[in-house]
Amino acid sequence: MENTSIIDRWINHLREENSLSDEDRKVLIDELNRDIRDQKKLQKMILAEAEHLPYEHLQEAARKLARDKEEVIDILSGIVKGLGSKVDAEVIDDFSATASGNFAAILELENELGERIAEHANLAEDCGLYEQAEQLLQLKDLHYNHQERIEELIMKTNATL
Repeated sequence: MENTSIIDRWINHLREENSLSDEDRKVLIDELNRDIRDQKKLQKMILAEAEHLPYEHLQEAARKLARDKEEVIDILSGIVKGLGSKVDAEVIDDFSATASGNFAAILELENELGERIAEHANLAEDCGLYEQAEQLLQLKDLHYNHQERIEELIMKTNATL
């Protein structure tokens, strides 16, 4: 029997307990790919709505928000690649959003994505993926910013009606 201290044995036990199983890795990758698809969907929805906003400055604010979604997509893609997988090729390139004049659906999807990102950060942390968990928590901060900007667009749009 190897002569190791109780502290070393405890550290090894904790590492084994927090290791990422193949099943957990697959679940996390699948969920992150779902997030990427929904972020792209959200981006297209925002761009469609932007074209129907009443003022140029509101249109530009919505287009900027859609461009900023690309940063979120890039970070999520980097995490998926860092986990040794590929970004799902089935991203919704053929999804075409049509403007409905209703930013509420956009806000609802943004809120759902924010909740999912927090859940995925917890899963990553539970699996010992602390760097990825930190990246996901930073995305949560971006989510709050995007949520505020969507709410602002809703208020400004409603004020013009």
